[in-house]
Amino acid sequence: MARPEPAPPDPTGPEPGPEPAAPPYARLQDALTRAVSATPWWRRRPRWGAAARAGGRRAVFPVVAALGAVLLLSLLGIAAPWDSDPSPARGSGDLDPDRPVLLSPTPSPAAPPGLSNRSEAGQTSPTPPAQGCPPALSVAVSPDIATLVQELAGPLVAGACPQVTVDPHGPSATAGTLAQDGGAPPADVWIPPSTLSLRLAGSAGGHDFPDAGTSIARTPVVIAMPEQVAESLTGYPVWILIYNGVDSGDIPRMSMPDYRTTVGALAQVTLQEALRKWVEGDEGRQFLVLINYRNKVATTTADVEQLLDRMAGSTPARAGAEVGGFPITEQRLVAYHRAGPAVPVVPIGTYDANIEADYPMVVSRSLDDRLAGVADALAAQLGSAEAVQRFVAAGFRPPDDPGRLSTGSLPTGYQNPFPTDVDYPAPIDYPDRVTWQSLVDGWTWTG
Repeated sequence: MARPEPAPPDPTGPEPGPEPAAPPYARLQDALTRAVSATPWWRRRPRWGAAARAGGRRAVFPVVAALGAVLLLSLLGIAAPWDSDPSPARGSGDLDPDRPVLLSPTPSPAAPPGLSNRSEAGQTSPTPPAQGCPPALSVAVSPDIATLVQELAGPLVAGACPQVTVDPHGPSATAGTLAQDGGAPPADVWIPPSTLSLRLAGSAGGHDFPDAGTSIARTPVVIAMPEQVAESLTGYPVWILIYNGVDSGDIPRMSMPDYRTTVGALAQVTLQEALRKWVEGDEGRQFLVLINYRNKVATTTADVEQLLDRMAGSTPARAGAEVGGFPITEQRLVAYHRAGPAVPVVPIGTYDANIEADYPMVVSRSLDDRLAGVADALAAQLGSAEAVQRFVAAGFRPPDDPGRLSTGSLPTGYQNPFPTDVDYPAPIDYPDRVTWQSLVDGWTWTG
C-alpha cells in the first residue's frame, strides 16, 4: 500500500533564552540573534515532531542557525561570553519516554520490524551445561509454552548432564525488535509463537534458522467480545461487521493490541487482509477505511492481559462500554474462562481472514552433528500423540488438524468460534518483510 507523504505540521519558533548580562556590542548581537530566529525560510520547515516519534529525529535546525550567528560574531571579533543556562531546554523533537517509539517507515535492510525475542529484562541466554558435561541442545521457546515443552522433553532435560536445555525466549507478546537481536535467539532450536517471527528474522539475517518450520500446536486469533455486544453482530465478513459497528457506534469500544506484539502483529495481518478483500483492490479506499478504523478504536497499544483483568472485574452490563472487544489468541481466552469469570467473553472467529499462532519448531542449519540426534529426539517428543493431547488439553488446536478442538476440555462458558471442522477456514499466509512493512506503514501513518 502506498504511504502518502505526511503534511508538515505548523512549527513554532524556539523559546527565547535569557538576556545576556550586557556584553560588548550586546545590541548588535541581540539583533542578529533575533533576525536569525525570525528568518521565515527555516520556520517553514517541519519541526519533525511526528518524525521524532517514528525514528528519533530532533528539531535541530534552529539551533544550527543560532550557532552560525554566534560563530559569525566570533569571527568578527565582537562576540563576548555571556551567562546562560547550560542545560538545553526540552524541545518538541525530544522523544516522549511514555510513548512507544514507532518503527521507522524506511528501515535499513538490517533492521526490519517484527516480533521480538527479547524479554522485558533483556535477552535470555541458554543455560550452560554443568561442568564436565558435553554440550546440550539449547532450545529457545515462546514463554507461554515453555513449561509444557520442558515437561514433554522428559528424560532429555533430566539428570546431572541434560541433553536439552529449555529457555523461555520472548515473551510471546513483546515489541518488535528482532533485528536488534541479530534476527533470532542464540540457540540450536527455536520455537517462536508464529511463523511470522521466522519470516521477519530471516530478513534480518545473521543466523541460520529457516523461515518455516514444523508446527507443534496452533491457536487462531479471534475477536474477544462481551456477550451482550457480540449478540448484535450477525453475518459476515467479521472484520467488516466490526468496522461498521465501530464506525456507527454500535460497538461502544474496540481496542487493538500494539502491532509490535505477537497478537497485535497477527491482528494487523488479518485486519488488513480482510479490508483488502472487501475493497477488491482499491488501495486508496482500503487506506481510508484502515485509518478511519484506527482513529475510532479506543487504543492501538492495548495490553491484552490488562484488558482481561478489566473484563473479569466488570459486569456483563458494563463490560461492553468499559472494555469492549479486542483481538486475542483463542488459547488465552480458553484459559480466561477456566478461571470462571463473572463476565463471559464470546470468541468471534475471523472467517474472512483467519490467522494462527502456529508455534513452528526450527533447527539451526549450523547445528553441531553431535547434537543432530538430540534434535531429532526432541522433535519426536513434541510431535508425539502424548504431546498433541497435552497441547489440546491446554486449549490449543492440534498441528495436523487445527479444525478439531476438543470440546471435552473446554471450560464452561466458552463458545467454539469454529464449531466444526468444515467451519474452520484455511489460515492466510504470513507476510514477508516487504509486505509487513507496508502493513505497518499504513497503520502508523499520521498524515
